Amino acid sequence: MEQLLWAAVESINRILEGLTQLLEGVMPGREVHFWTIGLLGMGFFLVAYIFIKLFRKLPFGDTVLALLGTLVFVSGAVLATGLDDVAAEQGTSILAMGAAGITGFFILFALYSILAFVFYAVAKAVKRSLRRRKEAKGMVE
Repeated sequence: MEQLLWAAVESINRILEGLTQLLEGVMPGREVHFWTIGLLGMGFFLVAYIFIKLFRKLPFGDTVLALLGTLVFVSGAVLATGLDDVAAEQGTSILAMGAAGITGFFILFALYSILAFVFYAVAKAVKRSLRRRKEAKGMVE
């Protein structure tokens, strides 16, 4: 998880550095960051918008979207904690603990998913049973 996080940060940093070098003479560094982060944000927004439109059509689309939103929040919290740890020069133990926290989140979410599936299956079976009883009652009368 830590490697994936640093790879994402490094990729964004490379894009920023490349655009800064390209636009160095045209505009100051602050404006370059304004435009590049703004454009990256809009790009991610468009990708997220497309995925949200697709996920909403799935039977458990809202659950998937809630999971993704929560994962973004948890990852942001781990990143903030990790960056604070790096700034304080305490080592990488906080990132390791953050990764363990994300693992805990996934395990608890898997437990939730199993319980939600069982509840959904039982509710559907009860509904089907009640509908069959109602249909059978209607035929007898």
